[in-house]
Amino acid sequence: MPNTYLCSMKNLPIGIQTLVQIRAKNCIYVDKTRLVHQLATTGTYYFFSRPRTAQEGMDQIKKQDYAGKYRASDKVITGIGVNFSTDKKGIDDWMEEVL
Repeated sequence: MPNTYLCSMKNLPIGIQTLVQIRAKNCIYVDKTRLVHQLATTGTYYFFSRPRTAQEGMDQIKKQDYAGKYRASDKVITGIGVNFSTDKKGIDDWMEEVL
């Protein structure tokens, strides 16, 4: 039996800039207003990147040693590199690796 959840998933609005277009193309939309406010008011550093390939994303995670400050904890740290496709309007490729 096919997974009806996966069959009914909406497209990601990759490359779409307006809410009107997101609605017209029936893409998924998540309101991140609260999160943007939190980012702006917490006084913490954040790094946002948009690499061209999943491998470039993973390489960047390793090169910048984003996981370094968390290594002392007993938790498993996993890096995830993702490539979003404008043509497919979704995830084109992804990889994960325990750091």
